[in-house]
Amino acid sequence: MNQDPVQNLPRLVELWKQIALRYRNQPKSLMFELLNEPHDQLDDERWQEVFPTLLKAIRDSNPDRIILIGPAYLNTVDRLDKIQLPPQDRRIIGTFHYYKPLQFTHQGAFWLNDSAPWRGTRWVGTPQERKELRNDFERAATWSKQNHRPLYLGEFGAYREANMEDRALWTRAVAREAEKWGFSWSYWEFCSEFGAYDAAARQWRQPLLNALLDKE
Repeated sequence: MNQDPVQNLPRLVELWKQIALRYRNQPKSLMFELLNEPHDQLDDERWQEVFPTLLKAIRDSNPDRIILIGPAYLNTVDRLDKIQLPPQDRRIIGTFHYYKPLQFTHQGAFWLNDSAPWRGTRWVGTPQERKELRNDFERAATWSKQNHRPLYLGEFGAYREANMEDRALWTRAVAREAEKWGFSWSYWEFCSEFGAYDAAARQWRQPLLNALLDKE
């Protein structure tokens, strides 16, 4: 979809029809998300054209299912104001992902070609750093209020190569800021490159767990 949305849209529509039918009788706590992090050829304009077709494919069998929809450009908070959700459908929750500043959260990430020089980037919670976080979430909250939509922070996390103390500090700051504005949230992710759990050691990475749960 990201590389060739025109060619692949019919396939994704048919997939959603099958998924929606398969789970149509599941409890209302089950939610669908149309597509994770649309990007590349799925820019703002194209995604705005595409997602209503996917939404209809689900609504035919799941008229009341809650559906999560986020903006293009990897669901970044900066593009929330570019997406227009259908006002008549009140069973939609807006979602966004948060990895700012990228030089901190993705330092040394192997899938980003230019991330190696970012190694050693710190996040220590300076007034300026916290202001940038607060401003981003305030803009998201403004979008939420203007569109009468709840917001779900679907991803946030810092890659394993960042300093653990800084990771925990940033994680705590993001989670608490989300809660302050009334956003639900999910951490990215459980036990891999960003994980709060160490699968090899079979134990939690306590600083991250404490940060998420707001414990000392």
